Amino acid sequence: MADILFTNVRISGGFATSTTFPQTTSVDYVVVAGGGGGGAGIGGGGGAGGYLTATSFSVTPGTPVTVAVGGGGSGGTSISTTGTTGGNSSISNGVTTITSNGGGGGGGYNLINTSGLSGGSGGGGAGFGAAGGGTATLGQGTSGSSGVTDVGGGGGGATPITAGSDIFTTAGTTSWTCPTGVTSVCVVCIGAGGGTAYGGGGGGGLGYKNNISVTAGQSYTVVVGAGGSGSTGSSDNATSGTDSYFISTATVRGGGGGRGRTFDSGGTSSGGAGGTYTGDGGGNGGAGGAGLGYYGGAASGGAGGYSGTGGVGGTASSGGDGNGSAGTGGAGGGGGGDGYYGGGGGGGVGVYGIGSNGAGGGVGGRTGPPGFQGGGGSGGGGSTSTRTMQGGAYGGGGSVNALTAGGGVVRILWGTGRSFPSTNVDAGSETGNSGKNGGAGIASSITGASVTYAGGGGGGTVSAAAGTGGTGGGGAGSQGTSNSPVAGTLGTGGGGGGAGANSSFVGQSGGNGGAGVVIIRYPDSYAVAVAVTGTPAYSLLSGYRIYRFNSSGSLTF
Repeated sequence: MADILFTNVRISGGFATSTTFPQTTSVDYVVVAGGGGGGAGIGGGGGAGGYLTATSFSVTPGTPVTVAVGGGGSGGTSISTTGTTGGNSSISNGVTTITSNGGGGGGGYNLINTSGLSGGSGGGGAGFGAAGGGTATLGQGTSGSSGVTDVGGGGGGATPITAGSDIFTTAGTTSWTCPTGVTSVCVVCIGAGGGTAYGGGGGGGLGYKNNISVTAGQSYTVVVGAGGSGSTGSSDNATSGTDSYFISTATVRGGGGGRGRTFDSGGTSSGGAGGTYTGDGGGNGGAGGAGLGYYGGAASGGAGGYSGTGGVGGTASSGGDGNGSAGTGGAGGGGGGDGYYGGGGGGGVGVYGIGSNGAGGGVGGRTGPPGFQGGGGSGGGGSTSTRTMQGGAYGGGGSVNALTAGGGVVRILWGTGRSFPSTNVDAGSETGNSGKNGGAGIASSITGASVTYAGGGGGGTVSAAAGTGGTGGGGAGSQGTSNSPVAGTLGTGGGGGGAGANSSFVGQSGGNGGAGVVIIRYPDSYAVAVAVTGTPAYSLLSGYRIYRFNSSGSLTF
């Protein structure tokens, strides 16, 4: 039968024999520090705890061998915060102390990237797309790969959203801050539609410009045009739509549509002019239709397209009303006239690149309600089966009394290989790349079985796949806010996963790092320790006495 150890007595072959075992004077060890916590909100994964191993570490009988085990770092708790660094682990014989440094915390993100912290086997990955890993004591996490000296995984960097966009629809002046890593943008601006009087309002112009140079962290002016308001009764007090632009009106601009008039020229009520544009390309808005022979009810013009003009609004007169015309080059269609109940609003235009032309709206027939709205171009608002004086989004001319015409919009997009009017500008191209995976750790057989320690944490994302945790206890990052990042595994020194966030950068806390471990072994031909503090797990396996410390303590031989 197999030998079974009771203190220093061995039972062999069923007979008890007393054996005096000498005290050991050297041990083997593995010392793994605590892993770093993951960063918050599109955060980088936590770096792996430092990993150190050696044989024949001298010990002196009667002198305690002290052990300290580092805890895992905490995950970042708000969108801009970095995870904390894991605790150090160590072993000391009273003369020499061997210290393994805790893994670096993963960086967070708050428009400006925050770097991960330096650490043991791997530094924490930087937030939002940068390469993983700060400088580490025993290795550096590089893009979430293993440490450069193969002693553990670095922290996984967060997702690089290499293709993204921001859309502004609220009228007025605001600012846009350029994200980290972005050096140029493409912008489309659609001006707001003009308000309706007896004459129809003009549609807003559309202008786009590609490859505008920008600097990460810098703020840029964004102005969104306000839709014009309609006249009250027979007053000539409708208002024009205003311009939408980025940086300045000389950079890229969609002009506001002109206002419709009431009896501005004898018995004629002129339609508003279509908005113009500035940029690499685009189209003017369609003009509003005129009310002729003292008739009101002319329709409004459609918004300009990516390569053509918005449809013209239909007229209204004693001799009958006119249909709106279709837009060209992806523009919105003009509304149809109705001399009794008001002309239809113009169709709007979408911001996701050139699409189909908006059809012209039909006449109302003077049976109520108003004439038919022009169709939306390129995915914009407006339907030729709807009877309304309201202009479609974005930039359709036309309004109902105090209500405003179709408002303006500014869309700013970035990413390699993207340009208006049609190259990779759709919303489906903006899911972002996957989060970087945590680097793999290193395996040890000190316990008799191969176990991997010190894996880096994976990076968090907005919508693409999150980074996986590195082999060796690294926690996975999280995607968006639908799940939580995974903590590093206890007793491995694995880094915590980086947190995800939604498209508004509202996110979660990062995952905590895994606590470290200290393992001591020596041949079973030597006696068990005569004194033990703490609560190490003891085993006798394959000719070795093995003490595994998950918390601090000591051994005395």
